[in-house]
Amino acid sequence: MARALKFALNQNTFPQTDTITFLKLARKYGFKAVELSMDRLTELLSCVSVGTLQKTIAETGLVILTLNAFNESYMTPLENRDLLKADCGKISLLCKFACVRAIVIPAANIFPFSESSTGFEENFDLQLSNLQYMVDTFSAAGIESAIEPVGYGSYSFTRLKQADALVRKVEGNNRISIVPDVHLQYCAGDSPKALWDLSVPVQVIHFNDSLKTQQKKPHFIHDRTLPGEGAAICYPWVDAALSAGFSGYFSLEVFSKEVSEMDAEAAVALCRQKLDTFEANYFNRKQEQ
Repeated sequence: MARALKFALNQNTFPQTDTITFLKLARKYGFKAVELSMDRLTELLSCVSVGTLQKTIAETGLVILTLNAFNESYMTPLENRDLLKADCGKISLLCKFACVRAIVIPAANIFPFSESSTGFEENFDLQLSNLQYMVDTFSAAGIESAIEPVGYGSYSFTRLKQADALVRKVEGNNRISIVPDVHLQYCAGDSPKALWDLSVPVQVIHFNDSLKTQQKKPHFIHDRTLPGEGAAICYPWVDAALSAGFSGYFSLEVFSKEVSEMDAEAAVALCRQKLDTFEANYFNRKQEQ
């Protein structure tokens, strides 16, 4: 049976294996697209040639959707712009080497203060300027900027409407997409219908479920679990995405102690099984409605 939902794998789900093995396992278990980890790709290319990487990508036929993720750059002072330039240059090379379409950029770090806080406007202006520079630089290299409503390090999160409002302030925002994360949007208090009101497209959804039983509570890295096995209840998120015309990939990104401690192939096989089960249950529910 042809799969009606397009599933991808995010490398962050599988810290126990290297990039080459990850690519081969993704293809073996029927995935057609993946997201790569920037840290793991950098690690690979410190000891493996670009030619070997590109040969593996060609042999697997995988689409490399994104590189995850460009962190901790919003507060780079303007007089240190050369540092940001160097980071953007390195990332552009990584994307070129791995045939990557987009770089994921976290958005929640741009809201470290409330609008009533001292210094909010100054900090916001600096961060927006840096984001504009990133978007311009990546666009010139043919790379899309994919804004994700999460802040790494602090693991804070942002509602989709805040991320969308930020994107509206960026010139040339036709070069930007938004990457929702089911667990994070649930924690932020978003309803699935928030996907209907975005001003830029969604190409990838980070697909997972939430072990949190209450929204708007601090979360921890292992709170992201497999779809259908948590409190976020992924079915309405899929409904809302498809109703909004979404035709991209539901990319599995979970941070599960169980999955990360398994043998790599067993972990990928389990994720394939869980996604197939979710899909079957989803369409069975649709038929029963």
